[in-house]
Amino acid sequence: MNSRVKKFLIRGIELCAALALCIPLYVAPQTLYPYVFPKIVAFQSIIEIASVLWLALVACDRSYLKILKAPITVSLFSFLGIAFLASLFGIDLLRSLYSSQERMTGIILMAHLFAWYVLLGSVFRTMRQWRSLLWVSLAVSAFVGISSIDPNVIGDFLFHGKKWQPLSSLGNPIYLGVYAMLHVFLALVAHACAVKKYQKGIAIAAFLVNVFSIYISASRGPIIALGIGGAIALFFHIIIRQSAQLRKNILIGALILAATCGLGVFLAIQQHITLPYTIEKLTTQSVSSFSERLALWNLGIDAFKERPFLGWGWENFHYYYTKHFKEPGYGTRFTDLWVDRTHNQIIDILVNSGVLGAAAYLTFWIVLFVLLLRSIMQSKLVLQLRYAAIGILAGLAAYFIQNLSIFDSPAPLILFYLFIAFAYFIVSPSEDVHDKKQHYSMPLFV
Repeated sequence: MNSRVKKFLIRGIELCAALALCIPLYVAPQTLYPYVFPKIVAFQSIIEIASVLWLALVACDRSYLKILKAPITVSLFSFLGIAFLASLFGIDLLRSLYSSQERMTGIILMAHLFAWYVLLGSVFRTMRQWRSLLWVSLAVSAFVGISSIDPNVIGDFLFHGKKWQPLSSLGNPIYLGVYAMLHVFLALVAHACAVKKYQKGIAIAAFLVNVFSIYISASRGPIIALGIGGAIALFFHIIIRQSAQLRKNILIGALILAATCGLGVFLAIQQHITLPYTIEKLTTQSVSSFSERLALWNLGIDAFKERPFLGWGWENFHYYYTKHFKEPGYGTRFTDLWVDRTHNQIIDILVNSGVLGAAAYLTFWIVLFVLLLRSIMQSKLVLQLRYAAIGILAGLAAYFIQNLSIFDSPAPLILFYLFIAFAYFIVSPSEDVHDKKQHYSMPLFV
């Protein structure tokens, strides 16, 4: 009877996890912020239902508590604990807990995301379970990307330089770019974990769809982060393969590709040829956009200096802005950026939780990267998991890099914590997580 109850509870949690990954598709036009607020309400409701099932599962089997002692869990919980402590001593506890309707990234959401990580890391113990979850997320990402395409303007956007911002179910082109960027690396992981050839083909198709989604988002941060993350993935792929000929071929190919792209853009500019909007945006730096971000970063650093120990409390930067900012003081007008964030995740954390929060946040990242690197370099670990670890490491690195010019948002956050849970799965494998007879490679970047 106990076995049947456990199976029922696990199936219920698996269903909740699949539903949570479908949240990016949910839009409620009748709400004030239809692309953010309803998503978070739905996500938190699903996690609360899954948490009740998890508590019942723990009552049946205490081994599901093992994740709470893991280094990743301890470092993540330490950061969240300091963020909550900073909020208690901050300016506005209510805002710290709930945030605002247009952001919805308060402490309560962070607590639900931590529960999401614990649910995935403790319940999803086999590669079969993770494969199913990856396919769900990739299918949702493909639908999000394809549904954001407007057939009336896509041709002019791609070939005639027309400015166009895709209206996806995420609401913001930058959110679409970050979401798709994470799924590019998730597609590499799915390819590494695939059992059959058609599954590898589906993973490659999802990879290409999400690369296209990043391209049409025309967002510099995700595109640059994708390139750096791709280079990291390629570097570790070469190390694992340990083939001198492969290294030589990749180096030659990379040089030819870089030279071809650079020459093409140069000739197009010289001949006054209209470039596609994304390429033009990448090659033509917007001075106003950078100056606004720089001004916000300076504001954030000044706010941190005023309350360096525990900061202003989670989500409370706007109080410093409204209290101290004078328009001529930083030499810029904020026309393109909302000023409730500094548009830099590290500075945001310094402002919100002080030096203690920033130290805990960076410690969490160090623990995560060290454990993944150890798994990648562990020759005794099944090759399938080592390639999956490369994809997760590269995706996390890309997410960290793009957050240096932006901030966390709900839909990418849900996916980010899935990455953390998969990292825990890799670095803490149980006996039944993989088939030791299966060896898979991951696709190289074209």
